[in-house]
Amino acid sequence: MRQALLAVLALLWWAGAALGQTEARAVPDVPAGEASIRGTVVHGDPATVADADMSGLTVALYALGQDGRAGLRETETDADGAFRFDGVSNAPDLAYVVGTRYRGVPFGERAAFAPDSPELELVIRVEEPVTSARALEMGETELRIDWIGGALAVQQLHRVKNGGSGVVYVAPDDRDTVPAPFETELPEGATQFTPALGAFAGSFEERGRRLFYWGPFYPGDQEVSFLYRLPVTGDPKGEEVPLRVAFPAGATRLTVLVPDSGLEADLPGADAGEPVERDGQRYR
Repeated sequence: MRQALLAVLALLWWAGAALGQTEARAVPDVPAGEASIRGTVVHGDPATVADADMSGLTVALYALGQDGRAGLRETETDADGAFRFDGVSNAPDLAYVVGTRYRGVPFGERAAFAPDSPELELVIRVEEPVTSARALEMGETELRIDWIGGALAVQQLHRVKNGGSGVVYVAPDDRDTVPAPFETELPEGATQFTPALGAFAGSFEERGRRLFYWGPFYPGDQEVSFLYRLPVTGDPKGEEVPLRVAFPAGATRLTVLVPDSGLEADLPGADAGEPVERDGQRYR
């Protein structure tokens, strides 16, 4: 559930209309109906709430139905941080995520209408981001390797835990002076770098082979995931292709997945694990 919420917040960050940018809508309006969604954006720090200005914030409403229906609408908060969406559907098969961005960080809540209820009310709590990565703990790193055409396709996934109470995020204006909360290193020759679906794509930055991710890291567990390709000359089944990846931020465990047939992995010192399935494909 948490990863699903983060994925939708990433979508709201990317969607231009939801973030008050100039890009066109990626999805249509939310399903229409006779119901309303209203709420308030408040600051989560009691010491700051009296001085925090919650007016004029763009609030995005994202709807997703079990049949694949999707919709997106936006509004702005008033002087008291309140917002309202009228004329929306309260169908029981619809789920909603309502989100805003404060200090560059998306915050949001997932909600659904009670049966036959014409109104849904919620509170979105925001907070000041912190730049220190001291609370972050690096967990398992997973490399999923596939053979596509003339290249190895690699998906690299890092599991990270934020053990603190604040959201770790470094704003663009601070990135020349503040260390990145997360850093890794792409293999030599890596091309076609792409953030994974549902990632906060705008927070990745490539500097040569070094890859930085600037957040946000919300309290709890989350993932940093991306893809790239390594061009191969000849048939990888008949030759050895070196893959050297560095983990400057650390990793407590490394798992390498290769397809159940077609590729072999030579990993000195590694233990053979149980077969797993990812996106309908079996891996060793």
